[in-house]
Amino acid sequence: MKSYTLKSILSEITRMPAGTVSGRVQAAQNAGLVTVGGRGRYSGADLDDGDRVNGLLCCLFDVEAVKRMRRYPCVNYENVTGNSQRDELDHTNLGCFLDSAMAAMRSGKLESEVKVGVEFYDTSSVWVGVRNPAIGLPSFEVLTFNHSKEEYLIAHVTRIDSEAFRRLAVD
Repeated sequence: MKSYTLKSILSEITRMPAGTVSGRVQAAQNAGLVTVGGRGRYSGADLDDGDRVNGLLCCLFDVEAVKRMRRYPCVNYENVTGNSQRDELDHTNLGCFLDSAMAAMRSGKLESEVKVGVEFYDTSSVWVGVRNPAIGLPSFEVLTFNHSKEEYLIAHVTRIDSEAFRRLAVD
């Protein structure tokens, strides 16, 4: 995937104007979060899994918040029932987890029925749910990254659905 394709998909899934998305992706490129290629139609860089995830996150949050959130450690892992997707997904930190989820979707290692939902509570806590309805028993894994100890009376919640990741996983 090239940068212009990423921007087009991000504009569709975030419902942001193309100019806004372009500016946010450029800010991510300037910060080193998204790979930059050469100038011209055919010299653009091929974007890897991390570039795609970072482009999406930079459309939702500012660049500094994305850098901080990618380093959030996994503080809780709970496999409620069924088989685990743990072999396909890296649980080291939030950045590794999202990159590995994108890679697994692109390679087909993560079955098409598997749902990955990500919820950001402001920029201090992240909840991730992985559900696989294809294995008979409902399998559901819950991961929490950098859980904030404070209780929220009002929190800005940003949810990313599996479909957003699937759209970005297309080459």
